[in-house]
Amino acid sequence: MLPSILAPIVGFVIVFGVLVLFHEAGHFIAAKLAGVTVEEFGFGYPPRLLNLWRGRGFIVVNHKKLIIDHRRVRLPDGLKAGTLVRYQYETDDKGQHYLTHIEVVDPKGPPVAGASYVEQFDAGTRYTLNAIPFGGFVKMLGEEDPSAPGSLASKRWLVRFGVLVAGPLMNLLLAILLFSAIFLIGWDEGLPGPVQVRAVAPNSPAERAGIQEGDLVLSIDGMQVQSPLELSEKTKARVGMPVTLYIQRGEERLSIRLVPREHPPQNEGAMGVQISYSKFQRVRYPLWQAIPLGFQTAAITVLAMVQGVIWMIQGIIAPDVSGPITIARAAGEAVRSGLVSLLNLIAFLSINLCILNLIPFPGLDGGRLLFVIIEALRGGRRIAPEREGLVHLIGVAILLGFMLLISYYDIVRWISGQPILPQ
Repeated sequence: MLPSILAPIVGFVIVFGVLVLFHEAGHFIAAKLAGVTVEEFGFGYPPRLLNLWRGRGFIVVNHKKLIIDHRRVRLPDGLKAGTLVRYQYETDDKGQHYLTHIEVVDPKGPPVAGASYVEQFDAGTRYTLNAIPFGGFVKMLGEEDPSAPGSLASKRWLVRFGVLVAGPLMNLLLAILLFSAIFLIGWDEGLPGPVQVRAVAPNSPAERAGIQEGDLVLSIDGMQVQSPLELSEKTKARVGMPVTLYIQRGEERLSIRLVPREHPPQNEGAMGVQISYSKFQRVRYPLWQAIPLGFQTAAITVLAMVQGVIWMIQGIIAPDVSGPITIARAAGEAVRSGLVSLLNLIAFLSINLCILNLIPFPGLDGGRLLFVIIEALRGGRRIAPEREGLVHLIGVAILLGFMLLISYYDIVRWISGQPILPQ
């Protein structure tokens, strides 16, 4: 088991890494399918550690598409669409043309036989490993420059809409897959019966009364208990008053009296014990049931989160926003609790990320989608890219400030011992 100080760090890297990597993979796949030039797909965030490999690219010269295989040809510096070049290529037995040599020609110099201008250029996606191990990023050509051939901004609005929405949709797909995996793997579900003491806090009423780890609590004040929640609720109703617990220890049955505390220390209960079910059964589903249940659970979670956002806007419920520190705490608890808890947390946060990213705020995918929708409503007339870029830059600055504010309240919540994210 990981030390308590390492668990939040390891958990945060795993959770945030998976969430962002899937999100960016959605943008990446959609961009590739749409013919957008993807310059780099980074694992983690810069600074760059390694260039892992480079995918095939292509160049269009004289209306001929030539494949760029970086094992066959070295590209000169300054190569881009509009550059004057001299080149050579070969054709394989499948009729595909491969670039074998290319050099940049000075258009102001003397004429060069066979020189032609590059009509379109894609060097191939560079895959990199970066130092900060949090997810990844996709760098597309000219995200706000429609003059660059093959850029995202040069594509029609419907294509850009698809590329932008693909990231949040990939997070939704991830949640469905993880929920389905949970139903497939299964989990231990507690059975009604005596409640087992898992740990006893030092100097607590339970320790002073002689309760030991492994004891089974059969009843409290003559009332039978069938679950940890039931014992906890009955105890809270009797804080400050003497109670009698009927305990089974091996073959021996004991009657123990103690007084539950009204104000226990942080992270301790009124009696000072950690409790759980004493008997469990494994619950799992076959694949053909797990997948529909995964879809159903994801749909219920989406509806619940959207309803929660609406209620917060209407003032029905108080805003409850958590930042990276609270997520790290929740991730640490999930790592210590086991695989199912970790998968459940990632699925929950993945849906959360999907919904938040679709909010029409500048800097988020939803903000960019809003500009695309406005363009569609205006009959294809888009807002000037430089203006749109400035709006998104301001939005990112606001979001960063908001994240700092949330992080401050995360720290306050942590210090005060308030509960972390639901799991």
